[in-house]
Amino acid sequence: PAAVSWNHYRRTRMIYEHFTSTEIATIIHELGYKAHIFRGEKFLWIESASSGTRWTVRLIGTEPFFESMHLSISVWVKTDSLLWCNDWNSNHGWSSAHIEMAEEDDRPVADSDGDFHIIVSTTLNFEGGITESHLTQCLNQWLAIVEEIVQIDDVILPAIPTFPKR
Repeated sequence: PAAVSWNHYRRTRMIYEHFTSTEIATIIHELGYKAHIFRGEKFLWIESASSGTRWTVRLIGTEPFFESMHLSISVWVKTDSLLWCNDWNSNHGWSSAHIEMAEEDDRPVADSDGDFHIIVSTTLNFEGGITESHLTQCLNQWLAIVEEIVQIDDVILPAIPTFPKR
């Protein structure tokens, strides 16, 4: 069931809802991007791409309505990964960057090319429901973050996935 509240600044009726994976994928598609749903053993995720790179929406909770969604993009940097993350996190309040760390000694791990894996992400909580307008606005804000990342010279980005035909 949807909850109703009133925005007292514009007196607009707002309906708070929960969304299914198909509804979230449809909103991504309506924004002009492909969205393919994948089912794992423990969770669902949606893969999409924009600005020439891939990003993921991990749906957290149980179907059909989820508790939250976690948007993320993987990037690799050749420079100091800690400095890169600190710079990103100091200048971006809505998303955060995390370094892939070695489990045995908690230090950044370089791949065979000497690149460090960083995940830039944000989470949107659905508890109590959200409006479709807010979900769309958050996805647009995420798309702006992806576009900003693509413009950074020192990052290596994942390739766009090949999606099966619907």
